[in-house]
Amino acid sequence: MLYIRDTSVSNERIASISDLQMLIDLAEDSKYKGTNSANTNIPVITGDIYVDNSIEDIVNESDIKNTIIDQYYPNLHIFVTNVRKAYSAKFIKIDGDNYEVVGTQKVDPDQAETKTWFDDPYVQYASLTSRDHYDFNGWSTAEGDTTKVIYQAVYQPNMYYTYNQATKSYDQSSEYNANETYYYKTPGQDKYSVVILTTDSDKIWSAQTYTEGVYEYNFYIIYNRHKYLMKYLNMDGSVITT
Repeated sequence: MLYIRDTSVSNERIASISDLQMLIDLAEDSKYKGTNSANTNIPVITGDIYVDNSIEDIVNESDIKNTIIDQYYPNLHIFVTNVRKAYSAKFIKIDGDNYEVVGTQKVDPDQAETKTWFDDPYVQYASLTSRDHYDFNGWSTAEGDTTKVIYQAVYQPNMYYTYNQATKSYDQSSEYNANETYYYKTPGQDKYSVVILTTDSDKIWSAQTYTEGVYEYNFYIIYNRHKYLMKYLNMDGSVITT
């Protein structure tokens, strides 16, 4: 785990480490070659290290995590004065009081120059769009709020389908209805998948970008439980109750 330096900690309590190269050099020194089955070549270091690097020696968060922490020192907490934070996202499924993070994504500051948004969860976590007894309503920036859904695609006439209850078949759609559930047909297959559509091109996933100064994002999958209507009828077909 990477931490930004806690400014409440006095300089007197911080060891005079000005960069992270020392940790890399230590890990790659041959005299620390391990004798365990993994044959790792790192000394075991745990605890906290404070790195008081200058702004000229600013480092990427992901470089520290991917190289120093994940590869060499998984039990070490590193506090860095100057760090370029990565954009991170959590994709969350909520079932009652149970919060489950079904996916995470990180984008380096360098990557963010060309990768301006996170990978599409409608593709990355496609298996979650189907849930027994529930309707899938999309990925939202706020828990349980369908008004904050980021849509999957822009509606196009005759490209998507609706389900016809009377004929038990899928019909091609020529007009958009916000209350309708739309399906996408896999080319060459008789397979239909729910697709979350809008007519506003600014509200689809591929049109989003990072907000300046905001590095952590949460997205919540939205389900609504199916509602069933039952009617009790007289022999003549008149309704007793519903």
